[in-house]
Amino acid sequence: MMKIILLTLFLFCGFGNINEIPVNVFAAEEVENILEVNEKEVVGKIILVNSEKSKIVVKYVADDKEQTTQRSVFNLDEQSLIEKLSKKVNVSELIEGDKVSVRYKIGEKRKKIITSMIVEDENINREEAITSSK
Repeated sequence: MMKIILLTLFLFCGFGNINEIPVNVFAAEEVENILEVNEKEVVGKIILVNSEKSKIVVKYVADDKEQTTQRSVFNLDEQSLIEKLSKKVNVSELIEGDKVSVRYKIGEKRKKIITSMIVEDENINREEAITSSK
């Protein structure tokens, strides 16, 4: 008798119908936006490249107000994208002193994993500065 009462209450309250259980459904764009929120970005200069270990050390301004700089080790994996002069390149083509914009995520053991890195062409920036100053 107790089983029947509990089953009736269970069904009566709506918990017995699995079709009524709320489920979060995300569109692909929403998932991409959620992933992007977990990414961070820094702009700085490469001070060390270790292509054997797929690691790059970048010096960047950590606090705009106080102009404090920080050095961080960034790791590359199979999905990391590096662009230089609008072309995909590998880590061996990077040189110390390159100005870069690094997007990264925090991986296992708090490692900073590069999702994308764009090397800025300083020659183009210098040409633009010379042209605009005339």
